[in-house]
Amino acid sequence: MGDALGMPLEFGPPRPSDGMVREMTAGRLPAGSFTDDTEMALALAESLLARRPLDPADLARRFVAWYRAGPPDIGIHTRSVLARIARGEPWDQAVQAVQRRRPDSAGNGSVMRCWSVALAYGGDLDGLLADSRLQSQVTHPHPECLAGSAFVNAAIFHLLRGAPPVQAVAQA
Repeated sequence: MGDALGMPLEFGPPRPSDGMVREMTAGRLPAGSFTDDTEMALALAESLLARRPLDPADLARRFVAWYRAGPPDIGIHTRSVLARIARGEPWDQAVQAVQRRRPDSAGNGSVMRCWSVALAYGGDLDGLLADSRLQSQVTHPHPECLAGSAFVNAAIFHLLRGAPPVQAVAQA
């Protein structure tokens, strides 16, 4: 729901956080739509329901099926990786080839979808951290992306156990 509400504000100018946002209809998708972030999080959740620990080849197949359906919104880096996989290149070779071309590319795509892992892992922090990094590796292998996904999910892990936000971030 948050993605559907926030989508019209994505890529727009910064707005003050102290006021009420009344106009949320300027988005590039129809009202109530959610973005590629939620669509990829759902594919990740389906992969985790089918196979745990995470099977990166299964996740890559699910991402490619979504990619082939022609989503209206997809990040440049993610599109580059999935296009190579869709042409038959193994996921690990595809992602490394794209990363070699742009070694400093460290987008937020894997962080935007990573929450599915936090919800799947219950009390298993080690499994959560491993699969947080692994799901990032499928499209965003930069070390900062791997660390970011693990950090966000560690914070979610602590929040789900009742930690106040500041404490959850500190524990992550």
